[in-house]
Amino acid sequence: MVAEVVEVPKLKAIAVQYLLAHAEQPSLLSTSTIPQLREFAKREPFLDEFLKLVHSRVGYSEVKLFNTEWFMPQSKFVEIQDCFKEITGINNPAHYREFGRIVPSLSSPLLQLASRTFGPAGVINASSRYNTGFNNDQQIVIEELATNKGLVEAVVQHYFLPRTKDNPAYREMVDAALGYWEGVPGLWGFPVRGDVQMNEIQIPLDTLVEHDYKYLGLNYNEKGNAIRINGETIGEKVPLNEVLAYDPRIEFLEKPTSEYTPVRIMENVIIKGDTIFREGELYGMPCNRYTVKIPNIGFFRRMGFAISQFVKDRQQNSEKDTHRITITRPEDITAFELLGQADRANQDKLQADLDKEKANREAAEAKAAEAKAREEAANVEKEAAEARVYLQEQVSGANRIFGHVKGLAHDDKNSAIAINGEAIFYLDTLIARYNPEYHTQHGKLATSPQELGDIIGQVMEFPSIDDHVLEFARLTNQILGKTSEIVVNSKDIMSGGIETKLEDFYLADVVMPIIEAVRKVHPTVEISYVAPEETSIYQCDRRQIKIALTNLIENAASASVPGGRVAYVSYSQSAGGRNLSINHIFQTGVMSDDVEHKLNIGEQFSTKGDKGNATGALASKSIIEQTHNGTLRYISLMHDNLRSEMRKRRIRHLPRLQKQTPYQELVQDYKSAIEFVF
Repeated sequence: MVAEVVEVPKLKAIAVQYLLAHAEQPSLLSTSTIPQLREFAKREPFLDEFLKLVHSRVGYSEVKLFNTEWFMPQSKFVEIQDCFKEITGINNPAHYREFGRIVPSLSSPLLQLASRTFGPAGVINASSRYNTGFNNDQQIVIEELATNKGLVEAVVQHYFLPRTKDNPAYREMVDAALGYWEGVPGLWGFPVRGDVQMNEIQIPLDTLVEHDYKYLGLNYNEKGNAIRINGETIGEKVPLNEVLAYDPRIEFLEKPTSEYTPVRIMENVIIKGDTIFREGELYGMPCNRYTVKIPNIGFFRRMGFAISQFVKDRQQNSEKDTHRITITRPEDITAFELLGQADRANQDKLQADLDKEKANREAAEAKAAEAKAREEAANVEKEAAEARVYLQEQVSGANRIFGHVKGLAHDDKNSAIAINGEAIFYLDTLIARYNPEYHTQHGKLATSPQELGDIIGQVMEFPSIDDHVLEFARLTNQILGKTSEIVVNSKDIMSGGIETKLEDFYLADVVMPIIEAVRKVHPTVEISYVAPEETSIYQCDRRQIKIALTNLIENAASASVPGGRVAYVSYSQSAGGRNLSINHIFQTGVMSDDVEHKLNIGEQFSTKGDKGNATGALASKSIIEQTHNGTLRYISLMHDNLRSEMRKRRIRHLPRLQKQTPYQELVQDYKSAIEFVF
């Protein structure tokens, strides 16, 4: 069972007065929460322009529009509303909710008196009868009505009766009704508005997009149960029985309930800054359904207010009104809105201040973030520098000890002898100044460490020596001690090497700390370690192998800067009664043929310019080949023949490791390698 079709939907002409009122007094919306409506409130009255446009488009004269008792076709009202939209540019149906708040102040004085006498509950309860006398295509049903904690609460069902296709229902009708309920408390001088929560909307979503939101040019389509607008999924179809929480009035329905296909909005849909569909709203339901909450008013207050307001209304009617649309509202409501307008201005200023403060804060945060980033970058560089110094301290001294740095050791000795000579000259000058008889007794200064020590002792015992000269003598003594050590140590360097101490250890225990240290020096280089046989034990000089590996891994990382990769691959192999460690250090850094040749023949040179001392590679070669009887070979992987050679060697010796880390990938990705066995 469904209702009969209303062939010609009509409504009482008083409905147009809420548009006329805002055309004559745009400032009525000065306290709106919507920025577009607050801008609208600043414009000059445009009632005459509005009336002229309606007369030219619709054919209704000014006299006819101001006559509130006749009924007009709803299609004509829609045309009048379109004229209002054209002048104001306010097309969003949701904004007409705030326009509708003035409606209770536009009804007849007798109806207002009755409403003030009945109170909020009475107005809600009588709304069904009011609505029947207002139009012929809608019905109001009060589903629930109760008083709770000082509020009158009601659930309202608002039905659009079946109509012809050329007279579709329009969303502004629903929104203006919501605004009406929010404005009802003003009938009793309450400065607090009512609250209305929309739950369900009868008009199908596709119809709304096609008609009410035509001005946005939205692209609506359905894909299965998904509802899409402009290519984005914004809703979903749901079964009516899953969302229908009440029994609809069958006699008011447009069609049987089995034919309803509701759509639920999944999240707020915002187009051009306006929220047109809200999360959770249901479209295509049997009726428009919303919850109304109005502050409750006691009986004696209502009666006293009704009588006093009736007297004021009669006085206002007897006086000449400056506005053609009479808006009957208590003075305290008007005062409240003026205060609200000032408060809104203050809020706008406060918001502007907050926005400025936010912008300043964001700028300060951005500046602080930039400073922090610089600080972090500096810290990274500092840590890298400290790590670099640490590595140098670990290996630089030892690098100079091994056999292939004899030339450098010879230079160190000559430099030490020269410094020693200058120190002796300083001592000679001191003696000539404080003890000239010394040369007569002993002749020239000696150069042996013991004789130098005796001379320093005598100089420091001079009774007339100044404190700063005494300090100078002490420093000179320290210089002599250091240079003497260099001279003495150079003899050991030139004569052979350093004592080797063999011990058992796991290679990973040595390699991993080195990799961690090198990572700090080169944080942009990815360094990995692959060793399938972590349990293999090797017998080597732990300190020397650590120095050699540090040199090799650090050099590989340096060659791969920035953003490169280094892979240390190791495995064990038994040969000649020894457990050999077979190692490859792959790097993305390119190794030229010239560099490869020089490294393999042990030529002393540096690829780091002023930052290198050309000793690391030579020391590593000496440690691996001489101290540990191993082999060290540098290989460029830029040539196909070497790629083939390394690939074959890898497949032959490392079938297990090949499964874990395919050797072909290493050969393809990396540009050069270091191969060494010890």
